[in-house]
Formats: sequence, structure tokens, C-alpha cells
Amino acid sequence: MSKEEEGSFQDFGIEIPKLDVKAPVMANVNGDNKSEYNKSLTKGLAHYKGTSLPGEKSNIFVFGHSSSDTDGGRYAKIFRKLDDLKSGDKITVYYKSKKHEYTVTDKKVVEADDLSPLNLTDGEQLTLMTCWPIGTVEKRLIVIAK
Repeated sequence: MSKEEEGSFQDFGIEIPKLDVKAPVMANVNGDNKSEYNKSLTKGLAHYKGTSLPGEKSNIFVFGHSSSDTDGGRYAKIFRKLDDLKSGDKITVYYKSKKHEYTVTDKKVVEADDLSPLNLTDGEQLTLMTCWPIGTVEKRLIVIAK
């Protein structure tokens, strides 16, 4: 990770030791604007605009590529192994230099047009999403951590 990426990582970043994932997160990305989110995904992961941020006690929605047919750079396959996560696995989110710890509680596959994973929640949770199966845009793999 470059010095610039490390700075971005401390502002907003995710680390998943089991998957050897460590990436900055681009905050407040418009998930309805393909050009905007594809540009963001070349720099790391993307936080879906309108969902919560760490510490706000609701759903923090972050998405990334499992594979990419565009030039996704070093992050084109960042979530390729997301399906390897199991209940009890740990995820660390850094936000404004503060560390937030989450534990995986659920994993599911939903239809590509299912927007329910974006819903606000009563308690703080981290929702990670990628396209599924790898190499397609047919469905979405969702991992929930609390």
C-alpha cells in the first residue's frame, strides 16, 4: 500500500485478515452512477452513499469487485474470496483513525435488483457486497457483520 493509500486507509479502510484484504474505502459513492462507482473501485472499496458510516449505529454498506471486465487495477478482484468468510470471522474498519471491530454473523446470495441489503438497521452492522458468482453480474453475495 502506498503512503497515499495508507493515509486514505486510516481515514476509511477495511481489513479482513482471513482473506488477506486491506483496502481503503471511498466514502459516499453514488451506487446508481456506474461511471462514478467504477472509478472509485479502482482506488479500493466503495461505501454506498446514504448508508451509515462507522459509529452511526446503523447499516454501513460497502461494495467491491469479485472480478472486473473494466480496468479495476489492483482492486479488480478484492472481494474474490468474500464467500470464504464464515460466522465468527473478524473484520476491522478504520474510520477517522478510529478502529471498529465487527464479527461476521450472516452470509447470503440475493438477486441483483434486491436493494434490501441497503436498508437502515436498528443497530450498527457492516454489510459487504460483491457480484456473484464470480465473473458474472447475475446475483449479489452479501456478508453481514455486527
